[in-house]
Amino acid sequence: MQEVPIPLTSCNGIPKSGATTEKASPLGTLAWEVGGTTPWGAVGCLRGVLRGKNMRGLQAFVTRVTWVGREKVKSQPWDDKRGNRGGGNGEETGRLRVRASERENRATPAWAENREGKREKERKRERKKKKRGGRDRERERERERRKRGKEREERREREREKKERGKEKEKEQMRKKEEKGWTKKEEGMEGRDRKKERERKKEREKERGKEREREREGRDKKEKREKKKKKRERKEEKG
Repeated sequence: MQEVPIPLTSCNGIPKSGATTEKASPLGTLAWEVGGTTPWGAVGCLRGVLRGKNMRGLQAFVTRVTWVGREKVKSQPWDDKRGNRGGGNGEETGRLRVRASERENRATPAWAENREGKREKERKRERKKKKRGGRDRERERERERRKRGKEREERREREREKKERGKEKEKEQMRKKEEKGWTKKEEGMEGRDRKKERERKKEREKERGKEREREREGRDKKEKREKKKKKRERKEEKG
């Protein structure tokens, strides 16, 4: 069984020089020299170290941690026999060595796989959202167009009905006048007046329509400006 000693600090989870994750091959056995003066202390230290960010790559492979034994070594500045962080003074001390067995046939650690999977899902969701955003905007515009078209059609229909009613009314009035025995001349003059009045009314309606159109355009422009402003503000916040 191959052992790769990696010197670490005593229980604080930060590897010293030479403690690299490249040494964690997918197969074989790893051993670390760790702080702690009892077997369970050493195992606890090692587990703590493996939980440290710098050793995440190794954490995935380790299934079992066992105590190998005690060996006499000179204490290092980062060692402390009590298992706390502190400084050794170079005297001989009993340091424990533990061995950690790896999982076999695992090229990628499970946690890394899960994390990557989650990230990919998140990215997919974002892409979808972006796409959907574009589609939603297009759909909204289409809806607006249809709505305007429908309104236009309804307006025309109302106007047609109004005209029809006007014609009916006119016919009714003519019939009544004929019954009263009005002359053609009087009819003609009254008809002309009515025609002028209708034309004036039509003009007024046209003007009102133009005014409404202008107002709508103004509103649209204002909304566009507001959107642009908000977009710019968001960009500035991100920047």
